[in-house]
Amino acid sequence: MSDLNLPLIVITAAHGLPDGANKAFGRYFRMVRYEEAVKWPEEERKAVVGVVNFGHFHIDGKFCKKFTSLKVVSNIGVGVDHIDVKDLKEKGIYVGHTPGVLSTTVAEMAFTLMLAAARNLIQADRYCHSDRDVPSSRPTNMFMGQDLYGKAVGIVGMGAIGKEIGVRCKAFGMKIFYHNRKPCTKQEETTAGRAFDKVVDTKALVNALKTKEIASAALDVTEPEPLPLSHELKELPNAILVPHIGSATRECRLRMTYMALDNLRLGLSSNSLIRTPGEIPTESEVEKINARYQERLGEDHKLT
Repeated sequence: MSDLNLPLIVITAAHGLPDGANKAFGRYFRMVRYEEAVKWPEEERKAVVGVVNFGHFHIDGKFCKKFTSLKVVSNIGVGVDHIDVKDLKEKGIYVGHTPGVLSTTVAEMAFTLMLAAARNLIQADRYCHSDRDVPSSRPTNMFMGQDLYGKAVGIVGMGAIGKEIGVRCKAFGMKIFYHNRKPCTKQEETTAGRAFDKVVDTKALVNALKTKEIASAALDVTEPEPLPLSHELKELPNAILVPHIGSATRECRLRMTYMALDNLRLGLSSNSLIRTPGEIPTESEVEKINARYQERLGEDHKLT
């Protein structure tokens, strides 16, 4: 099959697709960036049958009017608040996303941040990178942190990511409490207690960090996002901030890519997707999904 006979898809990704994604999608589709396709005459735009979205590009009914033959929108990511799923569904357009394949990677980031906060790692690193001389004999209480062992951890949302965080916390000897919108199974109850959640209020968090009511905070997601340059959180030495990079590993992004690719191919060929928004994968489904795409990492290692 020549390239001209391959289905045509639009890529909406302001900063490009993950490494390896262009080659993966290029095996099965012709690709054009949205910024280029939107300038085409209406007749040429009718050839577009799918969209691959990476980032937070807004897709709604107005977007779909530009591509009247659109059948599938495949999102590389879990969150779909930037996609009007209801509107697209009413138009007969399938929407796919990639839950499950991010769980272990995001949990690793959450645990990394917790360790960094507990051990004052960022402050210590800044100290060593500063212009001041680091004395050979230092105060023994410099950057004094605290153990995670024996501490209580509260997990708000014992979903796939929450459970992976719990596994890591248990390995560090922590006491686990969680709040969930639905009861966990008896098996899950054996390793987790019950607690109530409190919605994070950014202003309240800032005040608590200032007064040391909360010793430190480590955030991969903020509200608003990104934070304004003058935001108080940026001025606090006990606030660790990273720019929403929870899934930013080569392996995770490739798993997300493979799942988005499968969603797109299945949606166009059989009117069914591996996962659509609103469908919550079970624990066994998450394990199968992870295993499937982890295996493909080895098979397609040459993509990068």
